Amino acid sequence: METHPISPDPEGRREAPEHGSPLQDQLLAATRDVLIAIGDDGCITHANAAASAVFGLPVSQVCGKNMLEIVTADERKRCRKAMDNWLAGSQRDALVFECHLAHADGSTRNALWRLTPASESASGAQYVACARDITALREAE
Repeated sequence: METHPISPDPEGRREAPEHGSPLQDQLLAATRDVLIAIGDDGCITHANAAASAVFGLPVSQVCGKNMLEIVTADERKRCRKAMDNWLAGSQRDALVFECHLAHADGSTRNALWRLTPASESASGAQYVACARDITALREAE
């Protein structure tokens, strides 16, 4: 019996690649979705290349920004309230929300976000956020 290359096969399991492996780097670089890590102070600590395209800034300038800085001014209060409510809860579920982002060229982008807790340590909590640019989808509606 043949096994499909992506079917679950307990005999065909592999060890996970080391963190920072070439394959992991390729995956992070290839996705069009924004992937960022956020500290408990709300500042972006890591970002992939897609963040540069969506925000219109080099990754080096994305890192260090507070999450609310990349949201349009009229959306900040609503996004802050949603995040505060989520942080006050159990955080077992991801926070999923849509908001407008301020691109460096002055345009507005629509993004669908998913924010999840990543870890907690003595140095504070870390969160991972994934955003999909849905601007073209919203414009087509």
